[in-house]
Amino acid sequence: MTPVEHASVSVELAKTAEVFGEPLSDVKLALYLEALDDLPERAVLWALREARRRLSWWPKPGQVRALLTGTPEDRASVAWGRFLRALERVGTYESVDFADPALHATVEALGGWAEQWRVERLTGKELDWKRAEFLRLYQSFATALPPHVAGVLVGQHEIAGREGPAVAIEGGPWRLGLGPARKELTA
Repeated sequence: MTPVEHASVSVELAKTAEVFGEPLSDVKLALYLEALDDLPERAVLWALREARRRLSWWPKPGQVRALLTGTPEDRASVAWGRFLRALERVGTYESVDFADPALHATVEALGGWAEQWRVERLTGKELDWKRAEFLRLYQSFATALPPHVAGVLVGQHEIAGREGPAVAIEGGPWRLGLGPARKELTA
């Protein structure tokens, strides 16, 4: 943030501190600005207003961020939705790039993209168990990634060495396609 943006965030922090009856020392203010500096000013202002509306306690910087990005559970649920949409719209024959290392690590831990066709056939309790496993893995990988995460989740065609069409779907950018013909497509 720029110095002008810091000034407007400082005013909003002072308002928030007043609402919660918290002292706002110069050191505390500087630490908040440092912790939130990588976020857009507009987003921080919105999150501080939401904190005053929704919370009953003075928010820590991580809680201000959570108002913007959602909880780890929220992010895992969004990833599950993206995973299911890709299975439905693209299928496991094509290679995919979700542009989300935690999602890639999760799919790899579940056996790789080419093996996820089985998920489409699950129903009832089996699907609930798979979802729970996915959410648990995603939250874990969102916290700490394994040493190597695939940049592209390889589909069945690429494993077999065949080429197929490149496909663009919403939620991208996802790179879909095969071998040397693979290129980045945006939805």
